[in-house]
Amino acid sequence: SGDSKAELSVLSFSVDLKFIKESIKLAENYLTSSNNRNIKQIKKLLFNVGYQFCMGDKEVSLNIQEDYFYAIKYLKPALLGDKTSFYLLSTIFSNEENQESQRIAFKLADISADLGCTHAFNILAVYYKNGIGIVSNIIMAAIYFKIANIMIIVFNVFLGFKLMIIID
Repeated sequence: SGDSKAELSVLSFSVDLKFIKESIKLAENYLTSSNNRNIKQIKKLLFNVGYQFCMGDKEVSLNIQEDYFYAIKYLKPALLGDKTSFYLLSTIFSNEENQESQRIAFKLADISADLGCTHAFNILAVYYKNGIGIVSNIIMAAIYFKIANIMIIVFNVFLGFKLMIIID
């Protein structure tokens, strides 16, 4: 039983690794090809590959090392209309020490919040609290934390109703 669990784990790892490699190859083809028809599918693939590089070992798969160069490479083309790509790029730029990168991080988070990303409201609150990319402002930080909390509550209520409908 223990051996079969280990074999299943190794098999799962190799399937995940193969899937990730194929996704990266497809993403590379999309980036270099001018004959792209399904833009929505392409953006989703580019986002997923960029997300993997952005999160690295923090994710369950543990197959890709965190690499911001590649995260930016794949997330940047996925930006149009994708609120989470703006948020992830914001977190990457906020890790830089220079003020210009931090201002870019703030602007990207602001765009993501405008598009409705709950995480962006949280990160904007942190940026205001710590003065990242903007002058520190505790009142604005409190406002953004409150907005993020309201959005999470509304989402959870909506999800609860949706589950009740499905169960019924």
